[in-house]
Amino acid sequence: MKSKKEQLEELEKEYEKHLKSLDNETLPSLKKQQKFVKIAKELEEKIKILKG
Repeated sequence: MKSKKEQLEELEKEYEKHLKSLDNETLPSLKKQQKFVKIAKELEEKIKILKG
């Protein structure tokens, strides 16, 4: 099993990649925006939990 630090680094990279994925779209549909926000919030929550 990975250490907390490794998990945190992975989540932060995934979060960064996720945020950049939106830059590629000019005006995404509302459904895509909602999905994007949902995933971002889940990643933020996981990061927050790992940071304690």
